[in-house]
Amino acid sequence: MSDQKHNFAAYAQRKTVAAEPHIYFTLDYREVVEGYLRPGARCHLRYDPTRMPVEPGYAFGTAEEPVVAHVKFSDAGDVLDIPLHSKTGILTERDIDITGHGSTLDAHFTIPDNAEKLIVWFSHHRANGTVSYDSRNGENFVFRFLIEEIRLVSATIQGAPHGATNVLTVKVAACPEVERVWLNYHVADRGVAGPEKHAPLEREQAQAAGGEQSWSAEIEVAYDQVVILDLAYEIGDRAAIDDNLQRHYLVFPPQS
Repeated sequence: MSDQKHNFAAYAQRKTVAAEPHIYFTLDYREVVEGYLRPGARCHLRYDPTRMPVEPGYAFGTAEEPVVAHVKFSDAGDVLDIPLHSKTGILTERDIDITGHGSTLDAHFTIPDNAEKLIVWFSHHRANGTVSYDSRNGENFVFRFLIEEIRLVSATIQGAPHGATNVLTVKVAACPEVERVWLNYHVADRGVAGPEKHAPLEREQAQAAGGEQSWSAEIEVAYDQVVILDLAYEIGDRAAIDDNLQRHYLVFPPQS
């Protein structure tokens, strides 16, 4: 058997083929990023307009009461105004889903190659002439690019002291603004992924190189099984997942 099968670096490095990023602005006032947010990407916004006040009988997606996304790519950059639209047409009854996967108003745009960050806020122009804003209380929603926010430093599986299980050791470096990091992971038995599990990482006192913050965890896992993992993290009210461009990170047990 080739040693490369158990070479972590060959499997766990972040892929370079990019999945287009989607940002969900959900009814429960969360901002969830999926995909690879980066300069040059085509970015998709999915927004629940009932995050802002709406009149009874509001026609979801009507052009007479537009919801507009305002986008900048640096603090001093120009503002790009993008009206949001409903892919399913104007709705009087909608699919309510607080996770952002129900009825939403959508927009897409390309992030310039020289973008420093992504800054977003929203306005809702109502029929009575008033305008409502969703802007994180005037601070706006700020998204740094994934590769600048978090990275997997190492992940290894070793035998546990009692020999009946293995220990998964994960080390992560993240920008200082990251407030919480955890793993979403599966243990694969004979190539079939088991149920998803979750485990928090602990912030270490020592910083990583370049001012990054170090996080780590040791997790007991089933003996001689592959672990499939994603990195999940939070910055303020925003949650994001590094799923290695939907390919996940694979960690192999030590070779017998």
